[in-house]
Amino acid sequence: MIKKELKTFIKSRIQVIVFVATILIMLLDVCLVLNLNQPLREYLGGGEFNENSIYHPAEAAFLSGKSRGHIPQIILTYFMPLFVLLMCSDNYVSEHSRKYSQIMMTHVGKKKYIIHKYISSFIIGAGWFAVGIAVNFLGAYILFKGGKNFSLSLNFLDEIASDREIFIYTHPYLIYFIYFISAVLVAGICSVFCRSVSFLAKNYKYTYFIAFAGWMVLIISPFSITYLLQPFTEYGLKYILIGYAELILLTIVVTAIACRRMMREDEL
Repeated sequence: MIKKELKTFIKSRIQVIVFVATILIMLLDVCLVLNLNQPLREYLGGGEFNENSIYHPAEAAFLSGKSRGHIPQIILTYFMPLFVLLMCSDNYVSEHSRKYSQIMMTHVGKKKYIIHKYISSFIIGAGWFAVGIAVNFLGAYILFKGGKNFSLSLNFLDEIASDREIFIYTHPYLIYFIYFISAVLVAGICSVFCRSVSFLAKNYKYTYFIAFAGWMVLIISPFSITYLLQPFTEYGLKYILIGYAELILLTIVVTAIACRRMMREDEL
């Protein structure tokens, strides 16, 4: 059934369009950062390569949010529930309205149906963000290769920076990779959360509204989940751990309620 869910995703025009459009948004971010970094533009136009003025590839990549206004990051982070719902997590609503979910539950069993829905949601949500971040980073690495600039951050390494800051800015690729894994997990968990909401609401309007509202609570929290996606910031481990705790707790509670309701309902 998981394979069927993945095949449905690949064959769906709307889902593929959403996937491609969001990947293009991440690629656009590279162009916006390039436009912001004048020394690199001058180098590409035939000027001298100044490594201390050109952004480091990890600084220029999507998760670092270097583009002016952070528009691509805001679109994909704030509206993540809408994207994962469109790509996979809302299909139960359609299946329920067409009585297809009842047929599948009869065929494979309720428990297996529910578990496979969650697994496929996590795979698609996490896979989507992983591909987008990887494609963006590849573009940033090609364009900004050799750059060493981290805005004002490196100016403090001599005397003021803490051991944590020194480690972060002397191991930028490692730090970016850690946040890459974190971002992928967040997208996968978001997709699971949205699947649970669809199990509960069984209606497109309420599913989208509740999922987005719940996500916004996590966004505006003092320990915002955006801190789980942004390397090279002043927010330390405390913010990351509490942010994850809020995200996981909300997802577990909603998922537990959804599973209990699904198992008790007589849909067969």
